[in-house]
Amino acid sequence: GAAASGSGFARGSGRPIYLGLAALFAPVVAQRRRGAAPRSRSAAALRRAAAAADVPAETEEDAALWTRFSSWLTARGGDVSAVALSRPNGLRGVVAVRDIEEGESIMQLPLEATVRLCDSEEVRDPAISALEMVHLYRGGQGPRREQQDEDGPKVAASGRDGDLQPYLDLIPGPGSPDFATVPDFMTDEELEMLQCPPASEKTRRRQELCTKRAAEKNVPVEDLQWGLCTVTMRCFTVLSPMENLLRILLPGIDLLNHDSDSSHQFKVTWTLNPEYDGLFKVVAGRKIEKGEEVRICYGGNPYRAEGCGGECSGDVAWTNEQYLMRYGFFDTSVGTTIVDGRWLVTEAAAPVREALERTTAEEDGALLAGEGLSAAARMAVSFRRHLKRALVAQRQVQAARIAAGQDAEEEKKAEEPHFSPEMVEQLSQVAAAARERQNVGAEAGSQ
Repeated sequence: GAAASGSGFARGSGRPIYLGLAALFAPVVAQRRRGAAPRSRSAAALRRAAAAADVPAETEEDAALWTRFSSWLTARGGDVSAVALSRPNGLRGVVAVRDIEEGESIMQLPLEATVRLCDSEEVRDPAISALEMVHLYRGGQGPRREQQDEDGPKVAASGRDGDLQPYLDLIPGPGSPDFATVPDFMTDEELEMLQCPPASEKTRRRQELCTKRAAEKNVPVEDLQWGLCTVTMRCFTVLSPMENLLRILLPGIDLLNHDSDSSHQFKVTWTLNPEYDGLFKVVAGRKIEKGEEVRICYGGNPYRAEGCGGECSGDVAWTNEQYLMRYGFFDTSVGTTIVDGRWLVTEAAAPVREALERTTAEEDGALLAGEGLSAAARMAVSFRRHLKRALVAQRQVQAARIAAGQDAEEEKKAEEPHFSPEMVEQLSQVAAAARERQNVGAEAGSQ
């Protein structure tokens, strides 16, 4: 299973101390999985068995899968001995099997253990990587994109095909419920329920691309959509000193769940002598206790202080629209909520603000309190309600700043992804006031 927030590098750093805000946005998705459900038993059957026995029914199967995977990775020069697959909070994740000190490698693998999906000249076409992913998952069966060289057509390097099974067993396959909330698999009605035109438009373009390429390659559309979403969720695009951009899978690292507050860091070390190689690792940003789940931040770190010394390149914090598009969840952390608010008050987000006015947060809450919503519809309504609350909080913070004498030039900084500890406290105060109003309303309704 993979938990809440993508593909891309995880960056960790220190963050300011802040007051809790998550309660303002509960109940919503704060954590999600990127790992997988085993293929031998349905996830629903496992959950039913676990509930009946009051024990994690997946434990033995997870242990067997992890033993097989870790042996496979070790044989290729990787090291995941400090962690293991488990079910913290009921979701599949990676936990420490011993204490891990700050600065110590949590897991690592060499370039040889990665799975290459496309070369530098193919990175811009997402369908190429999607087709390769489908080919690998089907055990080498089915269509595979080809590239030409002076000797004629050849398939691109992409791991050792049949030898990838221990890794592929950990990836949710086509039809898995893990993809139920990913926009690519939503109906037109569910996409409209997002009340986020940019997300709907991007999704429809991806759906059209999959339909077109599936017809060209004679593959099921659903398979290609699965391949595209799996690559989007799990793929890392890295800059190699020898091969330019590479789109690769990093077995093991892509099983880590998301936490925007994580201080653990993703690092790449390239060597040219005596031979060309790369080492990919996740390094502990603080001490990790035995039994603790290890998470990384999928998007750019939202906790950098204002200014950040001009070292912000490549580390732009993500909005929840980006998280939803990549992973099918949204992040309720304080940092990402502030990033949402700052984005929503910009001119570029005007269509989103207009769409959000179709319903109120209270109306959305009433929908969520009822029954009958599909998993995708429930995600869509929860997502749009979160955006509305983030927008209200941002506007209140802006009003407070203006009332305190802050000028318009300072307000323009709202378009930037970074924020100060003072802004975190202001937004937390807004959250406390909102909770108080909710409590008063609940008491009045019960009388």
